Amino acid sequence: MDQLQLPHAKLLYFVAELYKSGDITDTEKTLLKEMIVGDDQKIFEFLEEYEDNGNETNFKQKVLGLVKPKDQDPMVVVVGNRKHDPPEQDDVSSPYGTQLLDKKRKQHHGKETHLDLANELQQ
Repeated sequence: MDQLQLPHAKLLYFVAELYKSGDITDTEKTLLKEMIVGDDQKIFEFLEEYEDNGNETNFKQKVLGLVKPKDQDPMVVVVGNRKHDPPEQDDVSSPYGTQLLDKKRKQHHGKETHLDLANELQQ
């Protein structure tokens, strides 16, 4: 990494090394690459700090922290500094799949209505 001149090249190389060593998944690699290409300030600050002090372990932990925060909800995807909820499963690819999804929703709604009525009758 020290032979590379441009910060973008250094970061992309580092991300490739993290992926090769198994420290990050393919999805995490993609997220980090998007941060680099999108000029995310945090990751470039981490690189600058690493170049100043040479502590690769600290640099690695900080970069990993961008895609593997300890307090992150596993159902929320972090991209840069923004959080995105996972996509809804409404985009079913076949008409039959859409029909099944609609049927499931109606059944679920029916169960909720039935429970509401039962609760009202008990009161």
